[in-house]
Amino acid sequence: MKRFLPITALLLALAVPAGASATGVAVPASANGTNVTTLRLVQRDLRLASEFWAIERPALASPCLADQVLVNTMEDGIGDNNQIVLASDVWAETALGSCTISIAPVAWALGSSGNSNTSFMMCVLIAHEYGHTLGLPDTEAIPMMSSDWGRRDDPLCDRSVYGWRWTLHRDREWIAANRQPLRTARREARRQAALAAEVTAAASASSSTTPPAAPSTPAPSAPADPTAGSSTPAAPPAPVAPPAPSTDAPATS
Repeated sequence: MKRFLPITALLLALAVPAGASATGVAVPASANGTNVTTLRLVQRDLRLASEFWAIERPALASPCLADQVLVNTMEDGIGDNNQIVLASDVWAETALGSCTISIAPVAWALGSSGNSNTSFMMCVLIAHEYGHTLGLPDTEAIPMMSSDWGRRDDPLCDRSVYGWRWTLHRDREWIAANRQPLRTARREARRQAALAAEVTAAASASSSTTPPAAPSTPAPSAPADPTAGSSTPAAPPAPVAPPAPSTDAPATS
């Protein structure tokens, strides 16, 4: 797909701030954003990001069995040199070492629109945020972690979005120089994906086979003692002897 416009020019045309990314020292306002992790576009970008960083920073290992991508509202974040970035200027937030990447709705709408330039933007944005999951802060020392979009170059995103014909010469050279490490990174990515699928399936099966807990019922109370609370009955009265029968004695003189 032909490259029509440099991404920096596109951002200026859309009046979107170029430094639209921040590490998530601030937590996204909604913890229950829309989960887009399983979408084909996101799966591609996560895979390319893992391969890119496996080449650029092979000593870093992801702490996550699987990453999660949410479309979420943003909060003020921290950018380069610990500068505060207003929420309106933030396109994505990821806490350092976290397994969840949050994408702003405006960034998602552009990145998933099908336009080749904004699709490339989304791919590079995911690669940048993936760096945060590896523990990398925003810094000018690492081009991909810069707030300057013009410095963020991902050859894998370039080739994937635009095709080899339109891939920049410098990116072709990077790919050619890292051909063997890329094969290794892809094998590792497939192994990790298979492991994550097995763990997810096992967890799902476990939750579906666990019998529900029996409802608790109160123990029946003991029947009340019918004599409880009553006084001891009085002893029956002693029997009274019947009166002696009167006899009429004969009168005597």
